[in-house]
Amino acid sequence: MALRFYACGAFYQVIGDSLCFHKSTISFLVHRLSSALASLVRQFVYFPNNPEHNKRIKHKFFDLGKMPNTIGVIDCTDVHIQAPHEREWEFVNRKGWHSINVQLVGDADLIITNCVVKWPGSVQDAQILRESNMLQIFQQNPPEGIILGDSANDTDAQERFNSAHGTTRSTIERLNGTVETVPHRRTPRLRPGSPPVLSLHLLSGSPHRIP
Repeated sequence: MALRFYACGAFYQVIGDSLCFHKSTISFLVHRLSSALASLVRQFVYFPNNPEHNKRIKHKFFDLGKMPNTIGVIDCTDVHIQAPHEREWEFVNRKGWHSINVQLVGDADLIITNCVVKWPGSVQDAQILRESNMLQIFQQNPPEGIILGDSANDTDAQERFNSAHGTTRSTIERLNGTVETVPHRRTPRLRPGSPPVLSLHLLSGSPHRIP
């Protein structure tokens, strides 16, 4: 039942009617499974520290956009939620709608290697990065490689660099797209703090991660 909800994103009532169960049963099972999946996130979403693995990632990114020494790309994406009853204004993003600002780090295969899913939509990307464990990783035990963020302003001297930068960074844009698609197009807006929030977004990426 929960897997059908993840797959089609219909309302609990619709899922329940199709399976001859009350919507409260569907709600209970979705929350139960989502919480169980969320407890397993660290097993499937982790930043690699194996030199050989990172070497392969660098090759893939270089083949993709000719950007050397890249082991990941980072960006934030707004995910729609229902307007919360408390501190509603904190969740209004710069576009004027309610969201959670989700930070993702991914590799060349669109595998999520790090994520932060807890900040209201009004929080800026830079603040999320400053307070994330991703920054701690690079400050305390930096791996051999770079995480690619937003592109620089174009100048004639930087034309080739920015071309490689943009092509490589398109990976995180595509990864963001897979995360945004599930709740925005196929499900009602999520409630902040509900158990499915974390799992629903990671489910969109975890099939790439799970062997």
